[in-house]
Amino acid sequence: MTQLIFLMIFVSTFFQALPAQEGFTPPPGSPLAKKEHPRLFFTKESIGPIKSYIDRYEGENFQRYVNEVDAAFEQSAAAKERNMLLLDAHNFAFLCYARASGLFENYSFAHSAGEYAAKAYEHAVEIDRQKRLPRKWLKEQSHAAIMESPSQGGYINLALGTVYDWCYDQLSLEQKRFLADALYICFQKRDDEVNPRDKAKLGLTLTSQSHDVGIGGLAIWGDPLGEGYAAIAQEMLDGVQWLWYDRILRMGEQLFEGTAGWSEGANYFSGAMTNLIWYVAALSSAVNDNLFERFRWLHDVPLYSYFYAMPMPLEGEFPGYYVQRNDAASLREWDS
Repeated sequence: MTQLIFLMIFVSTFFQALPAQEGFTPPPGSPLAKKEHPRLFFTKESIGPIKSYIDRYEGENFQRYVNEVDAAFEQSAAAKERNMLLLDAHNFAFLCYARASGLFENYSFAHSAGEYAAKAYEHAVEIDRQKRLPRKWLKEQSHAAIMESPSQGGYINLALGTVYDWCYDQLSLEQKRFLADALYICFQKRDDEVNPRDKAKLGLTLTSQSHDVGIGGLAIWGDPLGEGYAAIAQEMLDGVQWLWYDRILRMGEQLFEGTAGWSEGANYFSGAMTNLIWYVAALSSAVNDNLFERFRWLHDVPLYSYFYAMPMPLEGEFPGYYVQRNDAASLREWDS
């Protein structure tokens, strides 16, 4: 009986000591707070400088890119493997915004903004269909960063989110609700490891599964989608706080402080960082905060990669490249 009472007191005290799960409030003045679209990866303000860069340095390549996407326009989304299904959702969504913005009139497009939006939406519908399958359903994969792999490349949440965000003005209310529901399913089917106060490890698999949290909120928050959607949007957006700010970004700062490093070694580190970079880029533009500058460990990702890949002596030996070394990188080695 005494043990039972002690256990009850312990459990009660433990849960009282747990910090309350905080929600996320869009920073004032950010595209998210102003309920503007687009907001993922680029905004109305940032697309101009991007266009200027393309014109100056990549004009020929950009036209080649448009031609390649146009050449795939008649292909059915249902006939595509995972990678091209997800990446083409981005492609058609971006061409939709490029046409609609009026900024890219010096390039040749085969279709209108509305036609590109319809094609992007077709891909989103197929993504959602595969997401709902009882077996072998589409989900975020740890090696989603391998873009040349037909079966492993691409990111589901980012594909759905950009179709919603970049095609926003071309979509009907019904289509927007469909995409919001699809993103919410991803959030609900998230892996247990990403839940608050569960596991604390940062690893390759977790970084891809974390895409299920937050993207939906970043995409649809503040939009007039009808009854019930405001609560869904806030629920998904709160994940930006409890998973990304409070856990991944803060833990990364501590993980790479002093002599620590990525516990899985350089190979998994590189894959994990690619997963994180894609998400953080979308988050940065939405909240108008360059998180690659604010969080030093993200800013230094290229340096960590170069360090792991470059040949150098390790404990007196010099066999060659150390892309698979599984020890942490001391800051002393950076300075030498």
